[in-house]
Amino acid sequence: MRRFALFCLVALLPMTGNSPALAEAGSLDRSFGSMGRVTTSFPAGGAWGNALAIQADGKIVVAGSVDGAFALARYDPDGSLDTSFGSSGLVTTSFAEGDAWGNALAIQANGLIVVGGSAGGKFALVRYTIDGLLDSSFGSGGQLTTWFAGGRAWATAVTIQTDGKIVAAGGDGRKFALARYETNGALDNRFGGDGKVRTDFGPQAKDYVIGATLQADGKIVAAGKSGYQWFALARYRTDGSLDQSFGDQGRIRTRFGPDLRASADDVVVQADRKIVVAGWAGNNYVSFALARYRPDGTLDPSFGGDGRVKTDFGRSAAGRGRHPERWQDCGCWRRELLPNVCVGPLPDGREPRCILWQRRQGEEQIQRGRMGDRRRDPG
Repeated sequence: MRRFALFCLVALLPMTGNSPALAEAGSLDRSFGSMGRVTTSFPAGGAWGNALAIQADGKIVVAGSVDGAFALARYDPDGSLDTSFGSSGLVTTSFAEGDAWGNALAIQANGLIVVGGSAGGKFALVRYTIDGLLDSSFGSGGQLTTWFAGGRAWATAVTIQTDGKIVAAGGDGRKFALARYETNGALDNRFGGDGKVRTDFGPQAKDYVIGATLQADGKIVAAGKSGYQWFALARYRTDGSLDQSFGDQGRIRTRFGPDLRASADDVVVQADRKIVVAGWAGNNYVSFALARYRPDGTLDPSFGGDGRVKTDFGRSAAGRGRHPERWQDCGCWRRELLPNVCVGPLPDGREPRCILWQRRQGEEQIQRGRMGDRRRDPG
């Protein structure tokens, strides 16, 4: 018997501005889907959403995976599936290299949709037209894969430069891994010499990118983890070389405690060029963890006293940066501020695919589902 999991979305009312019926800010937006919630099943099998983006027209695009293939869904602003996209609002794309996981999503200025992830141990990218069709002008028939020398590789972040070039970032087993592509999908040899860059934070650490962004000057900021206890951050010049004016020769590692596990999961650059990184820190009970850095990479002491902040949601709740909102059994993988929408997997009751809570020996502990965190390491 085939088992199903669902894409799920939640819409929250904004923290400022007028709200329908004067509803409390941060409460579910009942004008979206069914009382602020949407779930979407894929006929191919178990599915989960890992990334989302909002189009200029307000439509919502969600990317993830289903049955070893990339999966996309597009919704109208009210949460209904956009039937003009793909097949009744849904798209799936397989790779000849093997099972694929869609982890990241970006929308180009011309409306084309780029999804990044992993297939067959390689970076995998697909570009779609605004109608959800494969863009034949990109890669080979709309898709491509990129091998890294470090071994099994996966992309967890995708961003689009102002010149239309595509930057994908992730890991290759031991190091940060980045690749930059021309608008047609060819590797850009002006980036790192062959279109690829790898960055090591230590001989024993397993390092990989989870989030990436671009500064106004075109420099690339990549955030992730190094080993088990460190936020890891690197900044690259436009040619792919490490920015020596940032941190320790272009790299930074930040801990939240001598014995605490930690991971940076996303990064943004403020208008004043300060860099904010969000993730999690903790062991049995994890908390939101944020760090803010000055433009030179030093921690900003005006933020939290030493540049770091942890927010605990109590022993019965996981305040994890990658899961900023949680309703029923649906853990959010991604959140956009405008509109307030989050997206994540919904368990099928027998094969849980999101963070669940189980009471053991009188205490609530975090237990990962069998599928784990596919955005990070599909291996």
